[in-house]
Amino acid sequence: MTSRRALIALLTITPALLSACRSDSSSTVDAKPSDGATHPDSGGGSGSGSGSLTCAVYTDSTIAAMRMGTHSGCFKLTGVVTLGTTPSTKSPRLFVQDAAGGDFSALMTRCSSTSTAHPCSVATTVAGTPDGHAVTLQGTYIKTASTTFEEFFIDTFTDTGTATPPAPATATLAEIERGGSSQNLRFQHVTVTIGAADTLQMYDWTPSELSNTSATACPFQFGFGMIPKSVTATKGGACASGTAQPPGQSTPNPAEVLIGTDFFKGYTVSSDCRCAKMFTEQEPAAASTLGGTISGLLVFDVPFGTTTGYNYLAPKVVADAPITGTVAGM
Repeated sequence: MTSRRALIALLTITPALLSACRSDSSSTVDAKPSDGATHPDSGGGSGSGSGSLTCAVYTDSTIAAMRMGTHSGCFKLTGVVTLGTTPSTKSPRLFVQDAAGGDFSALMTRCSSTSTAHPCSVATTVAGTPDGHAVTLQGTYIKTASTTFEEFFIDTFTDTGTATPPAPATATLAEIERGGSSQNLRFQHVTVTIGAADTLQMYDWTPSELSNTSATACPFQFGFGMIPKSVTATKGGACASGTAQPPGQSTPNPAEVLIGTDFFKGYTVSSDCRCAKMFTEQEPAAASTLGGTISGLLVFDVPFGTTTGYNYLAPKVVADAPITGTVAGM
């Protein structure tokens, strides 16, 4: 089977085709279409579109104070702690949190060396930063009141050494569902205990928010959806071959729990039917389930050009969300 690194070494890959997950270095963005294919490099998102701000002065702030404020602007965040970095050397996304933790204390930041609106010269440094380090960031924070979409684009970055991340927050199942409204927990490392009555069942192998329909080469799919057993819902089709992706849910249930593959190096479960075998990944089967205590980073996004956002959980390793009954990629 072809590894990600071997594939990248063997092929010259057009960055636009890898607007998501499996490139270590060739992609301009990583993890899912909203990082590039649906979020243009303008700092956009669903109408955040104020574009690039020119920062001459940065206001000192905590993440919580900045996020609970009312405006976009240029901010300096001192001594925030790293929670996770997505696997891209050119356009990593770095999750950070105030050392004290608490509501609204975490944030997803972006650093793209290929950006035109928000060029970031320290992408390689950001990409190599381990979890559990204290860092100081200066950059542009953009938020949209109508959709609650938020972005932070890094201008400067300083790593001051190891630090202790805040303990994971405890979330409820409702708070991690796609329609959950827990703004206070966004971007934090959360744990959720799922009772037997609500064990998650497979629901959607092809959620539209986590699909790249414009791609002509792997990868195509960047996550999947599960739903509590207590919810009456008809599941979609599972991967039936390595040549086609099953249709997604046309009207997804708001109780769906989306599982993103942002941290694909550690979390190697994928519903990308056409690519899972190539990347030696496990696919969820029709009977796969997920229960007990699960964890991951709780991410919020708004598809470009829309007004409704969604939550998804991004596990960092398989043990964070150990789905049962997976099968080898076809």
